[in-house]
Amino acid sequence: MTKASSRMPARWTVPLPFRLVWLVSMLLSLAACATQPGADARIQAGHTALHKAGFIRADIDPALLTQAWVRNTARTAEPETPWHIYIEGDGLAWQSRGRPSANPTPITPIALHLATQDPSPRVAYLGRPCQFFSPLPEGCHHTDWTQDRYAPRQAERLLQAMQVFSPESPVIFIGYSGGAHLAVQLSARYPHTEGIVTVAGNLDNDEFSRFHRIAQHNAAETSPTSLPIWSLSGKRDSIIPPALAERMLQRVATNPSCRYHQIDELAEHSGPWQLEWERILPHLEQCSTPR
Repeated sequence: MTKASSRMPARWTVPLPFRLVWLVSMLLSLAACATQPGADARIQAGHTALHKAGFIRADIDPALLTQAWVRNTARTAEPETPWHIYIEGDGLAWQSRGRPSANPTPITPIALHLATQDPSPRVAYLGRPCQFFSPLPEGCHHTDWTQDRYAPRQAERLLQAMQVFSPESPVIFIGYSGGAHLAVQLSARYPHTEGIVTVAGNLDNDEFSRFHRIAQHNAAETSPTSLPIWSLSGKRDSIIPPALAERMLQRVATNPSCRYHQIDELAEHSGPWQLEWERILPHLEQCSTPR
């Protein structure tokens, strides 16, 4: 084979059928890229959904590289109504294997959609650092949404951003996918946390990396907590399957009576997801005890 290829013209080194397969594969890949919405379109779609649901953008220090939107319909006589703070997933972290994306704004922002459906009078949505910006701020670097996406500085940025609308109010953190990792980090930093809700949540990046046999990143360790946690996973989810979700939940939630694992029979990692607050709130309330 080697000798033959050295004598023959280069254009004949690959049989015609294989060249046709390669050409078709390339065309399909280009078509997929063409149909993927660009960053501006993704950002505009998110803004439109939030605006329609009554959210307004919070005035966050640009240095935090974080966008937040809030909807507060609570009466002033209800200061103890907890904020439901949603934290987005990793978004479009990678353009292809080993190639970071140019903009991490998610194609399908699951946490955003869940926030717009939440009936609570106080709801906030936190994009992850560098999401929903175009162009990206000068301080953004692709490590912020790849190997350093769970680093302590990311949780600190989110914590400072939420101080704008919830400096001392009680909160419930809701994290989707990798946002759940940051929700647990934030709960350890914010003393007024009443509970955590995770949706297809990565609660333990070490466990996640071992399960998928991938390199570990610069993730802060999620400390065990006695706070109540409601974990929602999908039976069809191959990213965070229920067995993995259960192992992570048992490691992080130290109080067995205050952790609950709900499995949706139809959900994949991208859903469809629905949070049943009429079931979740009583669980969190009965377990909301000082840590």
